[in-house]
Amino acid sequence: MARPSNSPSLGSYGHDSQRTAVAGTRVSGFVGTVVLLWFAIAPGCSSDSIPSAELISTYADVIVARSTGLDSAQVQKKIDSVLAEHGYDSLEFFEALRSMSASPELFKSFYDSVSTQLRAQRDSIRAAPSAAPASP
Repeated sequence: MARPSNSPSLGSYGHDSQRTAVAGTRVSGFVGTVVLLWFAIAPGCSSDSIPSAELISTYADVIVARSTGLDSAQVQKKIDSVLAEHGYDSLEFFEALRSMSASPELFKSFYDSVSTQLRAQRDSIRAAPSAAPASP
């Protein structure tokens, strides 16, 4: 029996092309996210192989500030405050991030350093004595 003309033949892509298109969209969305994070996470410093300690500290504090609230306006004020405390305005900070991303080795070192600092901050919070008074 012959297949209807609008039905894909064995050699055509039919549903597979639809799945591929959806998967391609997911992949391109993922790649877009990675690229965005690449530019957003990778703070800039000189072309040395060691990321700026101040930039690492600033970005770690920005990550913490982003996680502290749901109101985007309040979160943005907090981020602006963090940047100012570290001597950055938002344009300088994002330019530093963008220049850092030019070197994959520098970016990896930076990202690893930020992760290490955030883990250390988390561990110190967990190790701190409880603020609740001890029961008698």
